[in-house]
Amino acid sequence: MFDPSKINIQFTAEGRTYNVNLYAAEAEDKIRLNVGGKIFTFMGDADIPESARMLFESLNGGVFTSNSDLMARLSGAGNIDGISLTKRIYDIGSGKLLHKDKVDSDSILKLKKEACEKLSKCEATDKEKIGEIITRSRCSTRVIFDIANEIESSGKVELAHAIRKIARPFDLESTIGIISKQLADYYFDPKIGAECEAFVMRKLAEGGYAQFEDPEEFARQVSVDLRLVSHDKHFELMVRSSPPFSTEGEAARNEREAAEQLKGLKESNFGFGKLRNEEGICILEINSMENPERVYEGRKQAQEIATRLMNEIRDSHPSAVVLDVRRNKGGSPLMAELILSYFTPPGLPLSSFAYNKFIPVEEGDRLTFPVKTCRTWSLDRLPEVQRMLEVPVCVLTGPYTFSAGEDLTCHFKGIRRAKLIGQTTGGGANPARCFDVGRQFVLALPITEVHVPYGRNWEGTGIFPDIEIPPTSDALAAAKAFLRSPKS
Repeated sequence: MFDPSKINIQFTAEGRTYNVNLYAAEAEDKIRLNVGGKIFTFMGDADIPESARMLFESLNGGVFTSNSDLMARLSGAGNIDGISLTKRIYDIGSGKLLHKDKVDSDSILKLKKEACEKLSKCEATDKEKIGEIITRSRCSTRVIFDIANEIESSGKVELAHAIRKIARPFDLESTIGIISKQLADYYFDPKIGAECEAFVMRKLAEGGYAQFEDPEEFARQVSVDLRLVSHDKHFELMVRSSPPFSTEGEAARNEREAAEQLKGLKESNFGFGKLRNEEGICILEINSMENPERVYEGRKQAQEIATRLMNEIRDSHPSAVVLDVRRNKGGSPLMAELILSYFTPPGLPLSSFAYNKFIPVEEGDRLTFPVKTCRTWSLDRLPEVQRMLEVPVCVLTGPYTFSAGEDLTCHFKGIRRAKLIGQTTGGGANPARCFDVGRQFVLALPITEVHVPYGRNWEGTGIFPDIEIPPTSDALAAAKAFLRSPKS
């Protein structure tokens, strides 16, 4: 599961202020550095000066005992100045902020003192003057919030609120207001939706979100709050990839985001790993469930790849099949319908969806959210001779198996067509649709409840494996041993 921890570094170079973020690194990241025992990778503004870029890239492989140690290395370089560093450590499972550490260079401390003196003399109504001081201060938003905290502690509460509101790179009140309306309009359970709406509005009124200056930190906290109240793991507030004050039009933004999405899908082979055949056992990793009915560049590319792989498995006449969905983050139940069809008889009822306030009527929504019960494909679409009805199947599961990945897993187990081996899945059943929240955020909000033929769905509980394997053990080896045993 993705680790959201990060270090934000704001600095001045060549008379301008820039931002660099160090995110918790993945194994394939080229630039990796150790800060306080945690591995990070570098991502900076697109227009960052080449000298500064080279400096950060030179940190690759570096080991820094603390944030101050990293600050000393950056300050000693000489080509960047005014460094402000904020390190945030999050819980991987919930996204909750666990620790926040701040380090400022001597030059920032001097700028901070000057800005504090000027802002302290303002009135809360002097919005233009406050904004001018903040702009000229060359201090990061986090440093400005530190100043606001100092001013608030001196008794000037209204002035502190005004400073935060002007410095914050997003409109807090408007954002929470839009989220509240979307909860009321679209969440499939009106009672729980009202409870979520009341919680975030009450927290806003009580100042519970006032200290958030970082959009990503704010988004994670709202996500944590919505999941806490609803017990629905599909809730997620996300920061848009475009700059918060970009002049990019909606059409251009949609086109760019669609191109970025397609690029990512192609790089991931639409969620499918490489098919392997180990002594007659076909092994296929499926990391996402892309919609087989969606058209990209005039073709149903996800469907093409899925059917080609299923046909390759069948044509190899395997003794058994292992489907590895341990890293499957979800997607479309229609892909589960496709995959299951190759291993089961036609027409079996699968998932159905209970909508309340949101009904998928637009073409894009109807492609994503079925209005009829999903079923395994008919004989007209997939003849029986092309199915693998007698081939033993194992499905590898784990805590990161989620959403539509669990849908596939649930039906394999429910119709007793496969043995589940591994660990309990993540427990996110109810499909979510993404809604724009202003220009800066996107809210994934569950719009429908999944119903399955085998009882209640897996929301909050996950799907239990038939054979539980400890996280430190080799689930694939266990599956192969099971399939080769006489009892299988």
